[in-house]
Amino acid sequence: DENKEDPKQEENCNSAVGIHEGKHKDVDLEEDLRRAQETISNLLELLNDHNNNTEALKKEIKDIQAIRKRERKELRDLKKAHGELQMEVVEHKQDVAFLEEELQVFAAQMKQD
Repeated sequence: DENKEDPKQEENCNSAVGIHEGKHKDVDLEEDLRRAQETISNLLELLNDHNNNTEALKKEIKDIQAIRKRERKELRDLKKAHGELQMEVVEHKQDVAFLEEELQVFAAQMKQD
C-alpha cells in the first residue's frame, strides 16, 4: 500500500515542521526583541531631548528672573530720581517767585529814585 503512510516518516515530518516552526518563533522573538530595543532607544533619545529642553527652559527662566530683578531695581531708582526732580522743581519755583518779588521791590525803588 503506497497510500498508507509510514508512522516513522510522519513523525520525522512533524518533527521537521516543529523545528521549522520553532525557528520561525525564534525569528519572531528576535524581531520583537529588536523592535523593543529600538523603541527603548527612541524613548531614551526622547527623554534626553526632554531633559535638555527642561534645562534650557530652566536657564531661560533664571535669565528672565534676573532681567525682571534688574528692571525692578531700575524702576525704584527712576521713581527715586523722579521724586528728587520734583523736589528740585518746587525749589526752583520758590526761587523764581522770590526773585520776581525781589525784582518788583527793586523796580519800585528805581521808580522812587
